[in-house]
Amino acid sequence: MAENRMLRNLAQLTGLRAVAVRCLPSTDTRLIKFEDKFRPLIEAARRQMREWHPDQTSQQVEDVLSTGLSLVKQEADQRVDEQSCDSPQVRAMLQGFELHADTDDMNLEEVMAR
Repeated sequence: MAENRMLRNLAQLTGLRAVAVRCLPSTDTRLIKFEDKFRPLIEAARRQMREWHPDQTSQQVEDVLSTGLSLVKQEADQRVDEQSCDSPQVRAMLQGFELHADTDDMNLEEVMAR
């Protein structure tokens, strides 16, 4: 189902972002590049979820999306706390972040297709 795939991939990007914020220097330009691409993805996901669930209010959609992404961030933060930025799993997540940050474009279709 496209919705599950989109949410799963958006969650993955959220986790990568959370790890990068914790482990990279705040001056790393990839954080800004990623954020500039990530914000529109969140907006597109909101719009898409409203289309898939027209019976839900905008606030209900926002609550579901925010709660889910917040849980993903908490899990990523916990992984960094327990394993450190130098652990193999966290390093792999940072590599994923770097890959996405260095691409020219991230769009909803790509996120849904992965």
